[in-house]
Amino acid sequence: MKYILPFILIIILPCSLLGVESKTDSLLKELDKVISKRSNYLEIKEKKISDLKQEKELLSNEEEILDINREIINQYNSFICDSAEYYIKENLAIARQLDKKDIITESLLHLSYVYSLSGLFLQAAEIFSSMDYTHLPDHYKAWYCWNYIRYFENLIVYINDPRYAYSYEVEKEEWRDRVMN
Repeated sequence: MKYILPFILIIILPCSLLGVESKTDSLLKELDKVISKRSNYLEIKEKKISDLKQEKELLSNEEEILDINREIINQYNSFICDSAEYYIKENLAIARQLDKKDIITESLLHLSYVYSLSGLFLQAAEIFSSMDYTHLPDHYKAWYCWNYIRYFENLIVYINDPRYAYSYEVEKEEWRDRVMN
């Protein structure tokens, strides 16, 4: 009787491990397929951006330019930060000229995110401190918190120094708690 349990384990365990291994293999194969199509994805994204830029050339209405720039920014976000920054700043200038507070706020939030991704932490921090969090609408408060969380995550990775990482981790968690409440 005492040998039955080990015998069963010896028979069942390898079979269950084979199932896990084959599932892992299929996931790895799927990942390889996606990676091999990376250039296709890049071409599609670049084509979409090119089409949007051509469409923008035909526009003269600043409201329409704001909208097309928003689409371009969304395409560039976390793809090519320098280009995203250009269109964000253009939207910011137009929004200020038209006194569109929502688009100004949106543009500043986009810019803080792009700066955080690019390692421009001082510039991102200046944007955060220039905005009055308490008077933001709820949807912008959530975005602001999310950007601050990303700011601290990127800062922690960038500095790669445990002496500072803990305090940044604490601040990041405070913003996470704030957005969750």
